[in-house]
Amino acid sequence: MYRYRERHQQMDQEPLDRWLVSYADYVTLMFALFVVLYSLAIAKEEKFKTISTTLSQVFEKASVPESGVKGPDVLTDNKPRSDYQKFGSSLETATGPELVADAKEQNVQKEPQFGNPLVSLQEQLTQSLANLIEQGVAKVENDEDWLTIQLNSGLLFPSGSAVQTSSASVLLKEIVGVLNQTNNIVRVRGYTDNQPMSNEIFPSNWELSMARATAILRELQSLGVKPERLAAEGYGEFAPFADNSTEQGRAENRKVVIAISKFAARPLKTQSQLPSEATPAELQQVLQQATTLPAEDGTIHVIRLPHGGIRITSAPPAPADNKEHKDGNN
Repeated sequence: MYRYRERHQQMDQEPLDRWLVSYADYVTLMFALFVVLYSLAIAKEEKFKTISTTLSQVFEKASVPESGVKGPDVLTDNKPRSDYQKFGSSLETATGPELVADAKEQNVQKEPQFGNPLVSLQEQLTQSLANLIEQGVAKVENDEDWLTIQLNSGLLFPSGSAVQTSSASVLLKEIVGVLNQTNNIVRVRGYTDNQPMSNEIFPSNWELSMARATAILRELQSLGVKPERLAAEGYGEFAPFADNSTEQGRAENRKVVIAISKFAARPLKTQSQLPSEATPAELQQVLQQATTLPAEDGTIHVIRLPHGGIRITSAPPAPADNKEHKDGNN
């Protein structure tokens, strides 16, 4: 009896959770395995995406027979195997656009140049027009291609008129202060409601919207914006922002929008002019070249100006030009 109790006590002291050690080792190994698999999947994700895109281009049915992607094999990455398309077969830079799949012809176009970032311009304009934006008569929006400044027509013009109010110049000076810091393309767009417009000045809403856009364009130019950046567009009643069936919607549709493009305007190339002190031989050479210029009626007019310059035109001379021509001869 004594021996049995002693043996039973020794058996109760043996550890019963030794299986946890093996289970913990197994879980650790499984965790390490999945970590390694996950790291391999991330490393090869880009290569798999490239292979998938290339295979879809190779096996996809082209819209035009005997066209599409052609090549000796499938590329495993997006990098070209040679610089032939970029640099050509010599030291001269290869010209012309690169043909894509199913493209028989492609026009040569110069790459557009980007202007100042629209996000920074939006922040500056929002701060400058904060009071008007709070009142709901102005709005600044950005759609990644154009930054638009929407101005209620009541801020700029009287009803049915294209003559600017006194407050328009003050408002436009705030906008021009930001525009003159950039070289982006600017488009001035005029909009109206659908109420009929017909008088001795504006036969329709189209003329009214265009006249208002042109008036703002001229004001921007007078405030220092370069004219090669500007253009005017008139949409009349055919591009509404809201429903014209309500007075509130019609008021929202009567506006002028100053749109700033993400692209920069190309500078104008100055035409070659005669030197201020041209010799008679140089003048004679210019006159001889001018007589060979083609015109619609076959006539080229060369007008000598009083200050010593000349005007070459195919248009018939105006009375003032005849007077200047006579004065120059005298």
